[in-house]
Amino acid sequence: MTIASSPRFAAFASVAALSAAAFAATPAAAGGSAAAGLEDLRELNLIVLGNMSGGQDVEGKAYIGGNLSNGGTFGNGRSTAGRGFKASSHPTLTVGGNATGNININNGPNGGVANEITPSGALIGGNAGTVNLNASNSELIVGGSIGLTNGAGGATILAGGSLGGNSHPTGSDVHGGQGGGFSADLNALPGETATITADVKALAKTLAALGPTAGSGFNTADPNNTVLKATNGGAGYAVIDVSATELESFKNLIFNLPTVGSGYLTTIINVTGAGNFTFNFNDNNSAENPYVIWNFEGASTLDFNTQMDGSVLAPTSDVTNHSPIEGTLVAKDFTQGGEVHLGTFAGIDIGASVPEPSAWALMLTGFAGLGAILRRRRAFAAA
Repeated sequence: MTIASSPRFAAFASVAALSAAAFAATPAAAGGSAAAGLEDLRELNLIVLGNMSGGQDVEGKAYIGGNLSNGGTFGNGRSTAGRGFKASSHPTLTVGGNATGNININNGPNGGVANEITPSGALIGGNAGTVNLNASNSELIVGGSIGLTNGAGGATILAGGSLGGNSHPTGSDVHGGQGGGFSADLNALPGETATITADVKALAKTLAALGPTAGSGFNTADPNNTVLKATNGGAGYAVIDVSATELESFKNLIFNLPTVGSGYLTTIINVTGAGNFTFNFNDNNSAENPYVIWNFEGASTLDFNTQMDGSVLAPTSDVTNHSPIEGTLVAKDFTQGGEVHLGTFAGIDIGASVPEPSAWALMLTGFAGLGAILRRRRAFAAA
C-alpha cells in the first residue's frame, strides 16, 4: 500500500482540505467585505436594504433595495465645504422594486462644488410613479412602466413597459416598451443589493468586534450635557462602547474629537443591545459628523426623535426618524419622517472582516481533526 492510498493519509488529506477550504471560504462566510461596506458609506447618503416610505429630502445619493413609497427628493446636495460624498458611478437614486409617489431627481452641490451629484438620474427595477428630472441630461431607466415624467431637456428615458402622461421632456431621448431584461444595469440590481447587504452587515460585525479605546467614552458629570470624548489609542481611530439603554438617557450630546490633518479623529460608537429603542437627546455638532459612525449591530427597531449627528449603521433595524440624520443612514427598512443630510463618512479605513461563527467552527473542527490524526500517528509510530 502506498502512503497516498493509506486510510490515515486519506483522512489527513481530508481534514487538511477541510481546514484549507474553511480559510478560503472565510471572506464569503463572513457575509461580505467590511472594506467595501465602508466604501458604501462614503459613496451613498442613504442605504435601505429593504423597503422605504419616503417623502422627505435626501441630500446625497440613495440606494433602496426593495420598494420606495411616497416618493421624495434626492440629490439636493449641500453647499458646506467638507460635507459632501465620494464620487461614484451610482445614479442619484436606485430602487430595486417599485417606486411610487412624486420623485424629484436633482443635481445639487457636493460639499460646496456646484452640480456635482453625478451621474444624475434614477435606476428603478419595477414600476415608477411620477419622476421629475430637474437636472439636464439626466438618465431614467425603469424596468416596468412610468406613470409620468417631467423635467429638464437632454434626458434619456428608457422603460421596459409603457410611458404615461408627459414622458417626453423637450430634447429628450425617450423609449418605452423595451420589454424585460433590456438593461444590463437593471439585470444586475438583485446581485448588487445582495452584495451591498452582505458588505454593510460585515462592516457592522467588524466594528462591533473592536475593543474600546482607553481614554475614550462619555462624560456624564453634567447630566444635562453629555460629552463624547475620543482619543487616539494608536490605531488611528477611537472606539467607544455604550448600551442603547444608557444612550436613551442622554439629554444633550456634545462631540469632543481631536483634529487630524484637515479633519477629525475617526470615531466608532458601538451601541449594544438587541431590541427596540427610542432616542430623544439633542445634539448640534457639525464638522465632526463625517468622522463618526454609530454602529447598532443587532438592534431590531430604532426611532430617532432627535437629530442624529454622524452616520448610522443599522443593517438589521427598522429605522424611523423625525428629525434630520446628519450622515449616511444604513437600515433594513426605513420610515422617513425627517431629512437625510450630507456629508457621508469621511474617516479612515478600519479593521478587517470578521468570520461568521460558522466559519470559525468549521476551522476549529478542521484543526481538531488534524490534531487527532497527528496524535494517532505519533501513537502508531511509538508502537
